[in-house]
Amino acid sequence: MKTIQLFMTIIIFSCLGCGKQKLDTKTLSGHLYKDCSETPVKNQALYLFQRVNSGTGPSGKLAECTTDSTGYFTFDYQESSGENLVIKYTNTGGSALEIRATDYGNKLENLKAYYYPTCKIIVRLNVTRPYTSADTLFANDMRNITGTVKLAGPFIDGQILYIVPSFGMLTPTLNYSIYKQGYWINNPTSIQYVDLNAKPCIDNIVTFAVK
Repeated sequence: MKTIQLFMTIIIFSCLGCGKQKLDTKTLSGHLYKDCSETPVKNQALYLFQRVNSGTGPSGKLAECTTDSTGYFTFDYQESSGENLVIKYTNTGGSALEIRATDYGNKLENLKAYYYPTCKIIVRLNVTRPYTSADTLFANDMRNITGTVKLAGPFIDGQILYIVPSFGMLTPTLNYSIYKQGYWINNPTSIQYVDLNAKPCIDNIVTFAVK
């Protein structure tokens, strides 16, 4: 009789686990720095979320941790039904760093994150048609987001249009921020756009094709 009761107990507990999918625990780690000087951000609480599918906000919290004296952080987490991972500095809101799975895949260890990320931007020309002194190139000026820079022809291949030594990256992902650079020659109706995938703390080169 005791054998039968024990057998029934095993069946009941086994069935309680039926239909539950076991999720693998993953690790995300790296260092959080104040800026490109790589001064560590110490004792900073961090919260890991996952962005909801086809939504704008993060889903429930996956994990939390606090940086150590070197700015090092590590999360052990299980993914929920969402898309990109989001690291936030507060439990409910505040600034966020988005981690795009398409950028990192499974390489989510020893990442570098920056509280105030900046980068250097170099805008130059790739000229196959120099035009003449009667022509003018216009472009969006990232030294002044609302401004425009202009350059009179003829244009020289490899010519640097302008440099932004320290561009403050707005709403960055952990890896880069996307900005569209518009430029045109003479007529603004012929405007062309180039995507700038601005990566923090390195030289980012934007090339305008003049042809």
